[in-house]
Amino acid sequence: MDAFHAHAGQPDGRHPWCKDCRSVLGKAERLAKNQHALRAAELAKDGLKACSSCGQVKDFEDFYRRSASPTGRKSQCIACYRDGQREYNATEQAKRRKHAERARRRAQDPERYDRSLRAAQFKSKYGITLARYEQMLADQGSCCAVCGLLAGDRALQVDHCHTTGRVRGLLCRKCNSGIGMLGDSPEGVQRALSYLLRT
Repeated sequence: MDAFHAHAGQPDGRHPWCKDCRSVLGKAERLAKNQHALRAAELAKDGLKACSSCGQVKDFEDFYRRSASPTGRKSQCIACYRDGQREYNATEQAKRRKHAERARRRAQDPERYDRSLRAAQFKSKYGITLARYEQMLADQGSCCAVCGLLAGDRALQVDHCHTTGRVRGLLCRKCNSGIGMLGDSPEGVQRALSYLLRT
């Protein structure tokens, strides 16, 4: 184990690469970085710069100014920078349109919007329809299937098996969280019960 550096983020407390391999990789990275810096310095002497996006060597005038850069220019050439900005703006505009459409639908009919949102969540997370959820709620008398707490203004959560995905019932937040923290298993619940009975 002494051949590996300590690493708190790993299960065994050691880095996955040995010290020798990390040393070789580090040297290669430093060499590549130095070579890149040397090439950039050589190009800069002639007023040239390699674009970080397209890789083409161009005149300084083909790059926007940037005071924080060693060369005083941006890393991307003007053409690549503009392409990136156009792509970013198009993506952001699409996001804004989507948000605006959601806001419009919610303002028109808040109740219908919330129901459609919940229906989509139930379908994607648990594979059940909103109608199925409401039927389960009615079958349980709008109460938590474990402690009997009346749902009231707070919706009951869908309890499901994390291994199979099978929906088991509707629980209040505390009961659903408790089952999850006990490993989502009868054995975990039984161990907790045995402990409580002993004490």
